[in-house]
Order: sequence, then structure tokens, then C-alpha cells
Amino acid sequence: MTSAADSTPLSRRIGWGLRGALITADVLLSTACHSLFLLLLKPLMCRLLGREDLYWRIEGFLFERIFGHVATWTHTAGYRLCLHGDAIPNQAYSSRTLVICNHVSTADVPTLFYLWVNSHPCPIPNLWWVMDVLFKWTPFGWVSQVHRDHFILQGKETRQGTLAEFSRSVARTYLQLPRNWCVIFPEGGFHYKRIAASNRFAEKHGLPPMDHVTYPRVGAIYAFAEALRTASPADGAGLDYIIDMTIGYQDNKPHGLDDIVLGWSKSSTVHVNQRVFNVSKDAVPLESSDELLTWLYSRWQEKNSQLDEFYRTGEFPTTRHCPVEFHWPNIILGYLVSAGYIYLMYRLVCFVFVVFGLLF
Repeated sequence: MTSAADSTPLSRRIGWGLRGALITADVLLSTACHSLFLLLLKPLMCRLLGREDLYWRIEGFLFERIFGHVATWTHTAGYRLCLHGDAIPNQAYSSRTLVICNHVSTADVPTLFYLWVNSHPCPIPNLWWVMDVLFKWTPFGWVSQVHRDHFILQGKETRQGTLAEFSRSVARTYLQLPRNWCVIFPEGGFHYKRIAASNRFAEKHGLPPMDHVTYPRVGAIYAFAEALRTASPADGAGLDYIIDMTIGYQDNKPHGLDDIVLGWSKSSTVHVNQRVFNVSKDAVPLESSDELLTWLYSRWQEKNSQLDEFYRTGEFPTTRHCPVEFHWPNIILGYLVSAGYIYLMYRLVCFVFVVFGLLF
């Protein structure tokens, strides 16, 4: 019997390979030059000129441009995005906002960047991402280190120390830098890896089992809210909004990062449903970890019901249905910026080699 892979025309396989090679080169060149450029710029702007505020504005601008590359790969692989649910109020973009989301596959993060790169205003420059420490030394981990995102170590043995370190990071990074949105995946892992353990946990604690999401963890969310609540009033601290995002993949067939990079899967539309909670008006219980956990479980049980309907009908049970328009001018600007600092880094390397040759 001939497999589907064996019957694929050679031209298509070559196309997948060329696309993968181009994107790999794009990743390595753009992220390395982006990180090196900003590492060299920071002492000049912050120490010599005393303009740390300007440095972080430049860094935020470049941070948005670099993630435009990710959105481009997703779009050119044939994936489209449809937004459902609440519209985000303008004040939420400049307020202390927590973004929580279910975690299905490696395509979740590119999906969010696809959405935010094409949003106006764009939240990416002032985004603070909380991610697993495993991503720290990946190419985009380099970018996130320069951006001062937080890398969290998971595991029962280190949980208390990890949360304490996270609280300190909120105080010294999130509150000190121009950051507004904090992004956390409370499930702590991909759905397919955690669903069995999640339902065993549900049975043990008398909770309803769920098919499409796994029960979330409250530790990082409560630590974040508590760090804001107890911070000095001079910091302007206090959580204002929670944006609850639910990602659903067409026909319940999530694609992955390999599908985006190689472009070898059938094109489809990813659907994102979002709910916006005004913390004070909607009485989100942030002062008690137990009450917050109950609130969070309720949100995830709602997600499960919404995804159940979505996978049956193809639509989330909301009235808003908005295809996301892809804005090519912003993306082209991003690639021009990347080309610019790749060229600058090339000239710098040439200069170093010339100097080295003269000295030795």
C-alpha cells in the first residue's frame, strides 16, 4: 500500500523543504541580529545618553516587528483567523491587563501573534509573556530575554520557590518597565498531554470531567494579582482587566508549528473567542486564592461548553463574528526593519575583522 506521503509529488516536497529552509534562515538571522542590535544599543541609550525610556520604546517597536514574521508564516501557510466574543475596550490596551488562554498545540502562540499583529492598537510592544523555561534558549527565547519576559520553572518540587521568584519578577520587571498585558497559559501544558491527568484530578475532587480543556492552575495568576495589589501605589499598580481567550481549531484538528513552517497541511480557519472582564465592575475575586480558583474553574468549564458547541456547529455561541484582516504594510515594514539591522550587524562584523587584521 502506498502512503499519502509516498504519493506526494516531488515538486511539493521540494517546496516544503525550501519553505522550511527559508523560514529557518529567517528565524536565525532575524532573531540573532535583533537581539545583538538591542544588546549593543542598550548601554548607549541607557548609560551614555540616559534615555532608558526611549530605548524601551525602540525595543517595543522592534519586538512588534519581529513577531510580524510569525504572523506572516501562519498566513502564507494558508491559515486564517476569525475572532468572536467581546471587543476589547481601548482603555484595556494601556491598563494592567491579564490575558489567560487554553493551550491546545504549538500553534497557539503564533495564532495569538497573528491576531495581535493585526490589531489596532497593537498590544505586543508592551506585552509581558510568562513561558516555560525550556523556551529560554530557543531563537525567540533570545528575543524574549532581551524583552525581559519571565521564564517559569514548572514542577511540584520547585513550585513555592518558582512562585516567589515570579512575584519578585512582577515587581522588578513588569511594574518597572512599560508593560501592560501579561500573558499566562494556566493549564501549564498542551491539552493532549494533560487531559488524562486533569480528568483524574476532576474525579478525585468531585469536579465534572472535561473533554476540550484541562483544569487550570491558579498559582501564577494569584501571584501576579497579589504582587500588583500589594505594590506601592506610586507604581500605579492594580489589575484592571482580564481577557479570557479560547482557541478552537477547525474540525477539532489543531495544526502545529511544523505545519506553519513547512506549509504542508490543508489550510483552515482558527477561531478565537474572547471575554473581557473589568476586574472591579465584574467583581473578580483576586484577594483569595481559593475564591479565585473557583472563579477560574468556572471560566474553564464555560470554555469546555463553548468548545463543545463550536466543534458541533463550527461557531462559538456569541453574536460577534469577525474575520481578522491581514495587514501587509505592517508586515513589509517589519521585514524592512529586520533587513536594516541584519545589514548593520554585517557591517559591524566586517569592521571587527578589519580592526582585528590591522592589530594582528
